[in-house]
Amino acid sequence: MSKKSKRPEREPIMIKVHTEALATWLGRVPPDDQWAAGKMHRDFEIALKRTLKENPDNQEGIAAGMFDVIDKGVEKQLAGKYGQDVKCKRGCSACCRLHVTISEAEAKLIRIAADEIKWPIDADRLKVQAQAASVEQWRDLPPDARACVFLTKAGECAIYEYRPGACRKYLVITDPADCDSVAKPGHRVGFLMAPEAEIAFSASLSVFKSGTLAAMLLAEMGRA
Repeated sequence: MSKKSKRPEREPIMIKVHTEALATWLGRVPPDDQWAAGKMHRDFEIALKRTLKENPDNQEGIAAGMFDVIDKGVEKQLAGKYGQDVKCKRGCSACCRLHVTISEAEAKLIRIAADEIKWPIDADRLKVQAQAASVEQWRDLPPDARACVFLTKAGECAIYEYRPGACRKYLVITDPADCDSVAKPGHRVGFLMAPEAEIAFSASLSVFKSGTLAAMLLAEMGRA
C-alpha cells in the first residue's frame, strides 16, 4: 500500500492586519489556519466594499451588520472550551477607559444611537481624548479624562447595543482588577480571542476610514 503524498502547504493570503490580537494569533497558528484566516479576511473586505458601493448612504446599516457578525463570532467562542473562563460582567467598566479604534461607519451608527436616546455627548472630553492618537499618549491623559463619553455613573454603557466592535470582541479571562489601567498601568491582561470576530473587525478597518473613538466621533458630529 503506497503512502499518501503530503499536501503542499498553501501560501498565506496577503492581507493588512489592523489589530494586534489578530497579528499575534496569525503568528502562532499553522499555515493552513493562516490561509483560511486570510481568505475570510479578504472575503469580508470584498463583501463590505460591494455593500458600501450599493448603499453608500447607509453606513450605519453596514456597521450594524458588521456588529452582528462580530457578535456571532464571540458567541461561538463563548460556547467553546474556554468560554467559561471569561470574567467580563455587567458593571465591570475598567475597559471603558481604554484607547479604542472605530471606523467611520461605526461613528455614524453610534452618533445616531446617542441621538435616539438623547444622550448628551461630552464634546469637550472628546476633544481632550482626540489629542491622544496613540496608546502611549492615551496613558498620559489624566485618569478622569480617559473615561468613555458613554460610560454611565453606574459603570454601564449607555449605548451598549451599539457599542463599538472593539468593545464587543474584548473578552477578559484574567482577574478584572488587572484591567484597571490607572491602578495598574502597563499590567498585562489575558483575553480570549474570537478569531472570526477579530477577522471581521480587522476587515472593516481595511474598508472604512478609522481612528480613535474620540476623533471619529467628533468628525461625525461635525458632519451631522
